[in-house]
Amino acid sequence: MNKPILFLCIIIILGFIGSYIFLSSQIGHIVTGVFILPGPATKIDLNRWEQLRVGMTKDQVIELIGDASSKHKVAVGHDKNNVSKKIEQNEFWEYNSHSSLFGGPHPRAYVIYFDSEGKVSFFRKSK
Repeated sequence: MNKPILFLCIIIILGFIGSYIFLSSQIGHIVTGVFILPGPATKIDLNRWEQLRVGMTKDQVIELIGDASSKHKVAVGHDKNNVSKKIEQNEFWEYNSHSSLFGGPHPRAYVIYFDSEGKVSFFRKSK
């Protein structure tokens, strides 16, 4: 076997191995979830979703509809005298969707937003 063909075979094999590792990793799951396989990751009970109310605690949400498939903390503001100091941390939970790469909720996610006290401030259905 000549050297260029052997080199090409090695590159192809390494490409397959690298692709497998990438798709098996967390980044691979996010990329395939957002770009290749967007859509539901789990089922959500719509009857229970309709029972959500502003002011519910995180524990009440988990008891009602279960734990979220992904949870994200978001900085809401900064101290005017110290830009690096965050005033509060808010959080949003995504249900029925893969995570988004762009920091916000996935458009197909059912999303619950929590205030700085850990209570539901807003929620929305999948778009």
